[in-house]
Amino acid sequence: MPRLIASFTLLFALTLFAAPILQCPRCGTEYQAEQTTCARCGGGLPTAAPEAPAPAVAPVEPARPSVEPFGTLFAEQAREILEEGDPVRAWQRARHAQALKRAAGLAPDPALQDLIRTAQAQARAGERPCFACGGDGKRMVAMVNFDGKLMRQAAPAMDCPVCAGRGRLTVRPGRAAIESASVRARRTTDEAFRALGWNNRSGVWLPEGADTNLDVRAQARLRTTWSRDCEACLGAGAVGCASCEGVGRTPCPNTSCVMGSAVCATCDGTRRVEERVGDRTVTRSCKACRATGIATCAECEGQGYLRCNDCAGRGEETCSRCDGAGTLSACRKCHGEGFADCASCRGTGTYRDAPCATCRSGGVTLCKSCQGHGVSRR
Repeated sequence: MPRLIASFTLLFALTLFAAPILQCPRCGTEYQAEQTTCARCGGGLPTAAPEAPAPAVAPVEPARPSVEPFGTLFAEQAREILEEGDPVRAWQRARHAQALKRAAGLAPDPALQDLIRTAQAQARAGERPCFACGGDGKRMVAMVNFDGKLMRQAAPAMDCPVCAGRGRLTVRPGRAAIESASVRARRTTDEAFRALGWNNRSGVWLPEGADTNLDVRAQARLRTTWSRDCEACLGAGAVGCASCEGVGRTPCPNTSCVMGSAVCATCDGTRRVEERVGDRTVTRSCKACRATGIATCAECEGQGYLRCNDCAGRGEETCSRCDGAGTLSACRKCHGEGFADCASCRGTGTYRDAPCATCRSGGVTLCKSCQGHGVSRR
């Protein structure tokens, strides 16, 4: 019992020392914390100030990867891919790098733009065997026998006049060939990035979490840079002519033409012609072919080929998708910028005296017409 009393006494003493003594400022009478007026003088008692709340601790967010280092990495990969002989995939990867750099707020890189043009030029310069020499680069000479029949004989010391001895003709690939190569390159790229666990954002692959680090304007720069160039012509504005298969020239329609020479139409290759002299018929040497039986082909005028009329010999025609501009037409609503004023706050960033929840106080949102790509059609 004494121990129990001692324990309560100690607890009461600790309570007294632990709790502060409150006294009326007018008469000095003690009062409890819940009282508002003094029981003795009736004066008002001070209230205890509320305790200050503990400072809020901001949650620690994981670090978000920046897109700028990946832009530099992709530029190096584009150069390696170009050296490996895949210009279409190099063109896509270089544009990928350019889009990431622009999303990071960097100015256009001249070296990267040169790389894009180089890849574009290589992708649009194909080759095929020469239709005149069959690919050996040697000139064929037309000859006729005594019966007037055409013979072809190789002239090893002379080059083919159509391909200048190369045996190959430069070809501009058509739209179908370019789109097929683009699909193959994109499929290879998609498989590689999908294996890394990256996300595809409007055609551009980004590492996990990188897309959340971009504001509306950065997302618009990313999408507009990637979507602006016409993929049907690789941004060149022209594709291979369908009529001449991108060569600019077609074989001579005269089946007896041998690199611009054909059987003489006057003597039909016999080297002789008959003429009436008075009442007699006289056989004389053909002056049109100088008695060789071979004359300049009238169809191709001795060139061995015809210039394509549809492309005027250029081997390419205007791209129908971009109308020769190399870039797609800009969105009429956002004028190619990819973003527009927020419809809720009308670009002010505030709505009803509070931060706009639609644009997160940025004042702009991605263009709803083009989804931020800045082009009217994709």
